[in-house]
Amino acid sequence: MLKVIGAVCVIGAAGLMGYTKSRSLHMHIQQLKTLRKICMEIIGELTVGRIPLYEILLRISGKCEPPFCDFLLAVCEQMQAYDGSPFADIFSLQTDRKLSGVLTPEECEEWKKAGTFLTISDQKVQVGLMRLYERELEGNIELLERGKREKQRLYQTLGLMGGILLTILLL
Repeated sequence: MLKVIGAVCVIGAAGLMGYTKSRSLHMHIQQLKTLRKICMEIIGELTVGRIPLYEILLRISGKCEPPFCDFLLAVCEQMQAYDGSPFADIFSLQTDRKLSGVLTPEECEEWKKAGTFLTISDQKVQVGLMRLYERELEGNIELLERGKREKQRLYQTLGLMGGILLTILLL
């Protein structure tokens, strides 16, 4: 009886590990979509009005969810404190602090580059570079979406099969 209970627990735990991994893939895609939305909001604000970057980021922070609103608020707070650091450094530092657990290292680097685009004084160049980043982000999202279903099935199946294998080895 104890062996059966143990086997069910092992198989269940392994199956849940596979489900958790597939869920994290879904959440990652949602985070990238939120990042794309923020990018589109920045483009819209840059295009429509001539307001300071601080106000743009503050407005957008009220429209998004954590951890991105926390990131934008931290950037705004550090900008307001103004310790002499350039905006690109502030953006990079806060990306490392607030978003390193959400985005992959490559995505963090790309987001930091997008932050440096905001330091350019020519508004048309800013908007053009942000649109370029948005298109790149859209391509990454589409790539992940295409393989999402298969990867989710693979993670769930491997989790379950791994649990069954472990159960057989333990019995």
